Amino acid sequence: MLIQFIIGLMALAMPSATPVSCECPLTPVKGDLSESEWDRLVIQQAYDRAELVFFAEVTGFGDSSQSMDEANLETSWNATGEKRFGTAPQLRLIKSYKGPKKHFRKSDLQITQRWRLCDMYFNRAETYVFFAKIGKDGKIRTDICSPNRLIRFEEQLAEVEGWME
Repeated sequence: MLIQFIIGLMALAMPSATPVSCECPLTPVKGDLSESEWDRLVIQQAYDRAELVFFAEVTGFGDSSQSMDEANLETSWNATGEKRFGTAPQLRLIKSYKGPKKHFRKSDLQITQRWRLCDMYFNRAETYVFFAKIGKDGKIRTDICSPNRLIRFEEQLAEVEGWME
């Protein structure tokens, strides 16, 4: 019995080969803040941490592999065989807010994500404000820890832009 207990403790102490959860930076405690005040704080912190912040439209996906989990869902593909959503969006830059200009020279940007567990899904033909970092490989990266915002109305964009000032 004692041996089983010790083996169990040792197993818990061993590092796992795969992450159990995403390691996101701490967000402010909501406390007495209104939803809008809390959103503003989260966006301001994300803006400070991000290397790139920009507004762009999702035009396609670089993750078209049939082996992906969502690839088997009928709803992820439209009638013409184009992906409707995915984790590696190809983007058309609309406006840049922060970051080295060299990353915004091309009209098409590509987001790369590292961990399936922490990937964020994006919809084709939708616009987002992206909070991203530049990986060691030079690729633009984001994940669910970043408060990337779906923008459907000018008022939403104006609100997020106001929070980044």
